[in-house]
Amino acid sequence: MKSMSRWFENLVIRWSRPNKERRIYDYFILFILYLLSWFAAYYTGGSKYSYVHTVYIPVIYAALLFKIPGGFLGGILAGIVLGPIMPLDAEIGVMQSFSNWFIRMLFFVVIGTIAGIIFEILSSQFNRIERLAYFDSVAELPNKICLQRRLEGLINGNNGKKTFGIITLVVENYLDILDVIGYDLTDYFWFRVARYINNHLPENVSLYYFDNNTYQILLEGFDEGRVEKWTEHFSEFLNYPINISGIPIYLKCRLGCAFYPKHGSTAEEVMQKSFIAMDKARTRGLGHLCYQETLTEKSKENFLLLGEVKEALEKEEFVLYYQPKYNLLEEKIFGVEALIRWNHPRKGMMSPGEFIPEMENTDLINLLTYWVMERALSDYSEWKEKGITLNVSINISSHNLQHYRFLEEVDRIIAEYAIGGPHIELEITETDIMTENKVLDKLLERGFRISIDDFGTGYSSLAYLKYLPADTIKIDRGFIGNITENGSDREIVKAVIKMGHALGKSVLAEGVETEEALELLKEMGCDSVQGYYISRPVPKERIIDLLQQYSQF
Repeated sequence: MKSMSRWFENLVIRWSRPNKERRIYDYFILFILYLLSWFAAYYTGGSKYSYVHTVYIPVIYAALLFKIPGGFLGGILAGIVLGPIMPLDAEIGVMQSFSNWFIRMLFFVVIGTIAGIIFEILSSQFNRIERLAYFDSVAELPNKICLQRRLEGLINGNNGKKTFGIITLVVENYLDILDVIGYDLTDYFWFRVARYINNHLPENVSLYYFDNNTYQILLEGFDEGRVEKWTEHFSEFLNYPINISGIPIYLKCRLGCAFYPKHGSTAEEVMQKSFIAMDKARTRGLGHLCYQETLTEKSKENFLLLGEVKEALEKEEFVLYYQPKYNLLEEKIFGVEALIRWNHPRKGMMSPGEFIPEMENTDLINLLTYWVMERALSDYSEWKEKGITLNVSINISSHNLQHYRFLEEVDRIIAEYAIGGPHIELEITETDIMTENKVLDKLLERGFRISIDDFGTGYSSLAYLKYLPADTIKIDRGFIGNITENGSDREIVKAVIKMGHALGKSVLAEGVETEEALELLKEMGCDSVQGYYISRPVPKERIIDLLQQYSQF
């Protein structure tokens, strides 16, 4: 049934949009039909017999092919074919009168024109329906169904020998953009994005609207190397702003590419693989990524891990490690950052980078965050009983802040351990802190300290500092690793420290691994540091040893 439907659809498409090769074939068919009609009339006795009506076949066929002009001219041609040279009675050789064949020709013309009008209406309706089925009216682009048909044509029409690449593009920050420009401009926004991308595509590269905030790009005739190179180039191009209503808008895009025939033998497979690559680029924080078989294997592995999380919490397979924070002025450890580890029965001790990114796409991240908060506050209580007072930092993501029960759970945990106030710090990335100010204000009201984690990797603008509801700025380790050799990094760090102090905020540098870096940061006026030079993350039992090492206990 599906194959029959597809055959009929292809037949209608060929009729509505014939190519040059088919036109020559159609002319030949018309000639044969007219010729057969003439022979049918002549050799059955002449125009007075019923076989003369066979000429309606080529007339209607001409109307089918060429609509109103075809029906009109086809009727005239039919009248001529069965006109002056066609006898009324072939047996006795009696010829027709002028009025006889001329009036008959008028009937042919009328029937042909009516048929042409009918086929014109049907063609117009089909094109309208086809446009609705294969074209997105908002973005004014062909859609995913159209892309799938195109890919099937490329695969089947060339015996699978023609190569192509598929790029899946997702605009991640479109909701933030609509908040700025207004939701009444939603359609205009998608139209402008489509034009912005489409206007910068070269020949043999076409854009398709997939769904919501997703586009797909087809690169015809590209080999695998060209697909990867072009994807990288295009990813860099998207860093330039698009002007909408006088506002420069930066699109936060993720790209994933896949290649035919290496990554799939069907259109569905290649499209799916490009989606997988895009999703992995998103979870890894990359601008673009090309598909590899290991990505699918990793995805299956991650799904298995997600299924084990709740059981792992019950079996207490998760543990907390703590990395000290060192005050440069007072030369002592003043706080620790809680870092989760998973002591997996098969995989051994797993770092958060191996399981947290996948969890952030599910509600499991909330369960894990609440567990970390409870365990960290429990450990804080133990230290306090021993006379140790340390600030404890806990990492919070935007997914936590958006959870409808987040503040309720936080209040419950605080009440259970009777701990709050300035000794508990919540670390939130720069990007997340910019979008969740309302929740953060409520956390500040509860006495929590707020720290901006990985500063410099998100919005990267010092001007934002004065708007951020935070007490501490943590300079990302990417600026600290080469601070002693790289002059640019040095100047950036110096500027952040100066601006942070001007706004009344404390500044901490992450990723300090050498004495030289520590001394340089001290000269710059940095308040505190964190990194392997001070200590790697350690179990809670080792914290007392570290404090003794730094003569604090």
